[in-house]
Amino acid sequence: MAVGRTAVRSVISAVVDDATHYQLNVGTSDKHTSVDGYYSHDGSLAQVDLSANYHEGQYTSAGLSLQGGATLTAHGGALHRTQNMGGTRLLIDADGVADVPVEGNGAAVYTNMFGKAVVSDVNNYYRNQAYIDLNKLPENAEATQSVVQATLTEGAIGYRKFAVISGQKAMAVLRLQDGSHPPFGAESKK
Repeated sequence: MAVGRTAVRSVISAVVDDATHYQLNVGTSDKHTSVDGYYSHDGSLAQVDLSANYHEGQYTSAGLSLQGGATLTAHGGALHRTQNMGGTRLLIDADGVADVPVEGNGAAVYTNMFGKAVVSDVNNYYRNQAYIDLNKLPENAEATQSVVQATLTEGAIGYRKFAVISGQKAMAVLRLQDGSHPPFGAESKK
């Protein structure tokens, strides 16, 4: 009587958003279990890759990779993920407003506490656009200019400034003493 081999494998893979994805593999064969996992995230400060492997009775391993850089210019600086070291990048200034989401050709980066961010997915010698994702803008901020462009040479560090204002918002309703509303454009003097 011949003994057959049995193998079962299951794969789960997902893209969480434009910056995050993962994959999980689970399998069994010849009474051994294996589990492999991978997670990747393109963050504002670094690209993070995490992997783990377990093969019953053989080995267990884990790995972590962080890839990022720092750009510092006379206009300010920021930590950022990198496409390639020394590559072309664009320093973004959001008028000192933190947590402003800026997108270029890849996943969004967020401005730091000084209102600076670096877009590292910039093409050499082509017109590049960086824009504020208005749908993810903090509630206390408004962008009066949300798109900038730059054409940069290889290895250049460009600088562009967005017009962003930040502060608390309030709405007031004015009524006259009789409860009616003043006419549009009316002046109030006291």
